[in-house]
Formats: sequence, C-alpha cells, structure tokens
Amino acid sequence: MLPILSRPAPFRFRPPAYRGWAIPIMRMLNAYIMRRKYRCYKIAISKESMNRFRDLRQPGHHLVIANHLHYADTGVLFSLIYQSKLESRWIAGIDLFDRMRGFLGFCFQVQGVFSIDRGGMDLRAMETAQRILAAGAHPLFMFPEGEASYSSHAIRPFYTGAAAFALHAQRALEKDAQSVQVTPIALSYAFAGDPENIMKAALEDFFERVRRLATKQGAGPPAPQPAGDAAPSERARAVIQLGVALLEAACPSVASSGVAPLETRVRNLRDHLLTLLCDEHAPGAFSGRHGYHDTMALKNKLWSIIARKRHAPGLAALEQRIQAVDTINSAAKLKRWEEKYIGMAFSDSLARRRNRLRHHLKRQTPYAEARAKASPADHDRWKRQLNDCRRIKMLTLLGEHLERGEHTWETLDDTLLVLNVLLFSRIGQAAPKTAFVEVGPPIDVRRFLEDYAETSP
Repeated sequence: MLPILSRPAPFRFRPPAYRGWAIPIMRMLNAYIMRRKYRCYKIAISKESMNRFRDLRQPGHHLVIANHLHYADTGVLFSLIYQSKLESRWIAGIDLFDRMRGFLGFCFQVQGVFSIDRGGMDLRAMETAQRILAAGAHPLFMFPEGEASYSSHAIRPFYTGAAAFALHAQRALEKDAQSVQVTPIALSYAFAGDPENIMKAALEDFFERVRRLATKQGAGPPAPQPAGDAAPSERARAVIQLGVALLEAACPSVASSGVAPLETRVRNLRDHLLTLLCDEHAPGAFSGRHGYHDTMALKNKLWSIIARKRHAPGLAALEQRIQAVDTINSAAKLKRWEEKYIGMAFSDSLARRRNRLRHHLKRQTPYAEARAKASPADHDRWKRQLNDCRRIKMLTLLGEHLERGEHTWETLDDTLLVLNVLLFSRIGQAAPKTAFVEVGPPIDVRRFLEDYAETSP
C-alpha cells in the first residue's frame, strides 16, 4: 500500500512501503538536507568498515544498531545505504511521521521505515520487526538508545527493545540452525576547523538571537557574555542560565530570581511542565524524581495521549464505524478497513479480524469524547503541550550537561544545540562537521547464547 499525505493519525501504524523508484529522489533530498540543514559535508569511513556495511546486502538475519547523537544520524546512514545499493528496513517514532503535513512520513515509508508508538506497548511495530528479522530479506536498522541524545561524549544505556527483537527472532530460527547477526555501528562528528573559534562565533550568534527574543517577550536584557578568555565550562553555564531565565519569564510560578542553584532551576522547570501535563492527561503518573529513561517514557506517554486527543475522529463517526464492523463479510473490504484504521492487514479468520478491528476502534472512544468536549482554547493548549513534551526532554538534557561539570568546545556545541531546539526549535550545527562511521564485526547471537550457557553457573 503506497503511503499518502494525510492529516495526523496517531492511532494508525505506518508500515514500511518501500518503493525503488523513490530512492533516487530521496537520495538527492537527503544530500540537500545534510548539507543545508545539518551542515554535514563529509562522511569518513574506513575501507574495512565500508566492506562490513556492504556485507549487509548478503542474505541473512541482520539487525543493525547504532548510537543516536543527532537527527543527522539517519541521513549519514542513509547516505551509506544509497552508496551500497542496500534495501533496508528501519524503525522510528510515530511522531516523526506526521511532520510537514505527513511528507516526512511519506519519505520514510517509501524507504522502508515503519513507525512505533513510544508512548506504550506497540504490538504492531514489534510484530513487524519480528517478521522482518525472521524473513532475513532486508537488514533492520534501529537506535537502541531510543531518541537522539545530543551527547557526543558518551553512549546512553540501551533500551531492551533491540535485545528482545534479536532474542525472539533467534528463538524462532533455532529449528533451522540459523542465527541473527547483530552489526554495531559507532557514529561521531567533528568540526572541520578549529573548535574554539567556531564556538566563539556560534555563541555570538546565539546571544544576539536571545537578545532579540528577550526584547520580543519583554523579558528584559539578557545577562552579558562571559569574558573572551572564559573556559568552555563557564560559557556552558552562562548559556544555560540565559535559556533558563527566558523560560522562567514565561513561567512566573517557577521563577526563582536567580537565587537557587542553576541545576535546581532547570529541574524545577522540567518538573513544572511534567506536573501540568500529568495533572490534565495522566493524573498520578508523575511522583517526583525521575531518571532519564523514566522521564523519556513519561514524556512519550504524555505526547501519545495529547496527540490522540487532538487528532481523534469525531465521536459520531467513530460510533458508526464500530457498528459497521459487524456488517463486513468481505475479506477484501475488511482488509481495506484494517489498512485504513489499523495500518496493517491480517490473515486470520474474519471473526478474529473483526474483533481486533472493533477493539482498536473502541480504544479511540475516550479520546474522541475528550475531543468532542474540547473548546478551541483546549485545542490550542494541546498544540502547545505537544511542544512542551519536547521541552521536557531538552530540560532533562540540560540538567545532564550541568552535571557533567567540565566541558570542552565540542561538548559546548552539544549544549548549544539543545538550547537552540529548546528556545528556537532550530536544529543545526554551529559549523560544518565531518561524520565518522565505524562498523564493527557482526555478533552471532546463536554463538553468543551458546557461549553464555557454557560460562554461566
């Protein structure tokens, strides 16, 4: 089924819909975005790593995992995929598919990307991933860290999804004595010029844009820049303090007049947003201190709830669809309904398929009721709250950047990137960078499990 441009539909799974004719167009579009938006002009990869990447074209059950530093990561890997003439499958958050009025989702799907709802247990995505791994026709790419970390100095602990996919697929392949191959990829970026001079110029530009924003919001003049010989760590705290002051001006109830430690002010802003969203959409879900993974899981849950309320179908139309399910006696018509409302068709009995479709539609009823009761002001607030979910992530990252203590010019760029997203919704590098890619040797999951069984007590 060819993906189409449509209104956001957070209930519907987006399956992979690879189209060979679209790849040359996507290749040109990717090259343009990498140069103009992400300013990544060069990809450095050794001959050995490139050969390992090309080996993914060989038949086999390949799971490819990579660290996730930045939105440019997908562009870097797709550049290598185009160069290797590789047909791949990817898994990505469903929130990305509705951007640009669905155009980004269209571009993803025709390249073999399918969606996962990170706000809960998405069985459709899990089933699709298992089917792709078991078939072995195409490698499956994923980022086990979850979302982009904006942290060039460390790799975050992995979520369990990648390991679960590999183990479940390996269990299904045992009877045929086949094995899942896990190929690790390490991504990193470096400025093409002197980092100190580049970051000083980037900070000048950032402070100027903050001055304009403060004037527009009537927040008063921002604090001056640190002295010209200030260390990167001092500059990092200065820019974070600047961003926090602007956000506090928009949230007077949590403003601390600069008296509290900066780490506390960042945490208070994040907790303020979480409390507001949870009180309205998930009462009792937020109970105080959360680690990074817990905060991201709660943020994703809130995004999913808000998006479903905002884009739920009309209540009357939904009730008519639920009633009409029982009248469908044609397998072809039921398939069309499954593809339209669930996102994927099934092959079991008509009775089970009708029950599944009915259950899926009934799950939308609370959200449709909330939308029916909502006023225009409620819809405007929900739209702002979706952006607040992104702010929660960025504030969590800022807290981690403060805990880091010592900064280099490279890690200062991470902080500046987070602040640009937080304040200006702007994603881009301070200056041109080179992407470095290292592909490790594949890990044979079957052999790994055998070795583990021999060594474990």
